[in-house]
Amino acid sequence: MDQSNHSEDESRVGTRHSMAMFEKVFRRSPEPITISRARDGIFIDVNQAFERISGYSREEVIGRSSLELGLWGEGIDRRNVLLKNIRNRGSIREFEIAFRTKDGSLREGRISGEVFDQEGEDCLLLINRDVTEQRDVQQALRRSEEQYRGIFEATTDGFVLRESDGAIVAVNTAMATMYGYSREEYMKLTVADLMPPEMLPVFKEFRKTIAEGGHFHREAKALHRDGRIFDVEIHGTQFQFRGKPHTLTIARDITERKRAEQNTRDLARIVEWSLNEIYVFDAETFRFLQVNYGARQNLGYTDIELMKLTPIDIKPEFTSESFAQLVDPVRNGTKDGTVFETVHKRKDGSSYNVEVHLQLSELVGRPVLVAIILDITERKRAEDQLIRLNEQLLTERTALDQKNIALKEILGHMEAEKALQESEKKCRNQKLLK
Repeated sequence: MDQSNHSEDESRVGTRHSMAMFEKVFRRSPEPITISRARDGIFIDVNQAFERISGYSREEVIGRSSLELGLWGEGIDRRNVLLKNIRNRGSIREFEIAFRTKDGSLREGRISGEVFDQEGEDCLLLINRDVTEQRDVQQALRRSEEQYRGIFEATTDGFVLRESDGAIVAVNTAMATMYGYSREEYMKLTVADLMPPEMLPVFKEFRKTIAEGGHFHREAKALHRDGRIFDVEIHGTQFQFRGKPHTLTIARDITERKRAEQNTRDLARIVEWSLNEIYVFDAETFRFLQVNYGARQNLGYTDIELMKLTPIDIKPEFTSESFAQLVDPVRNGTKDGTVFETVHKRKDGSSYNVEVHLQLSELVGRPVLVAIILDITERKRAEDQLIRLNEQLLTERTALDQKNIALKEILGHMEAEKALQESEKKCRNQKLLK
């Protein structure tokens, strides 16, 4: 008898201990927990986490049902499915629901629970794991990935994403097309398929830079599917993608840019070594910005010295006002250009005749005037000689004309004397006949 009583006491102590532990877990759980009657859904108890997330106090909830409180929002059907499942199975795990808080906002949860007996009454113990923030993060992540994929595909630059072991995870159409492949074909390629052998050291440099956490950037040569070599600009960086380190490579085909740069260099070389003098000067200040070799040689100034001068400093026939007046129609667009003759003065003080061809242009976004100068010294000398020759010929012709006039006068006198003689002779003959 004493032993039986002792066992009952131990059982009651164990039960009280279990209840105390349950009460402690129930109150302190970070997840909302509710206890309600199975037959009508009336809340018997809720924990602090439920109060915090739902916005209702314990006193506002006890004795009322979830339907009365409007916790289900528009999800009444989901509530009925949940109750049916838990009654049929006795428990439920991770059941997706949407619930409405006191302030009217909707949150998303995953409910787990079971039916248990409390003093002869079937009750429901439900644990609602609030996954709203998790859902928001996942949705934001999905949106971010969608935006990333949109950019990934829309950009004209080539993008390829690789795992740390070099395996290709994704490649955009621009990258595959740049090399002459489809995306599916590109996914199977190795680095050796994409660059000429002499560029492999560049790839080693790329891997080393990325492994050290740096950003890789340089120009390189790439190998097209058809065997031709083309120029690319490569950027590479390491970043976390879905929790793992990946390498993003961005490639841009710069073949046309390189060709344009070469053309620009060739043109600049032609301009620099042109026998004509070529000047580029600011359209507002008239300060020289570029002067070619021909101009420097003819004037005798260094490039640094010329950068401190203006066209007025080498054109003694012009003042600031007269030169501005001359170029204004070109500066304001009234005329496409102008041509005029003047004199250039060298550093040593000597001068020479020039013909100036002037037009408006643009350099690095600002208006400039470009002057192409023809040294017309020899032409002017020839013109002067021609003028002098013409003057000499005119003088000689005038003298000749005067001589011709005198000769005509002499001939006229001779003709008159001859006519007189013949008249006298005729008269004498007539007298003899009488």
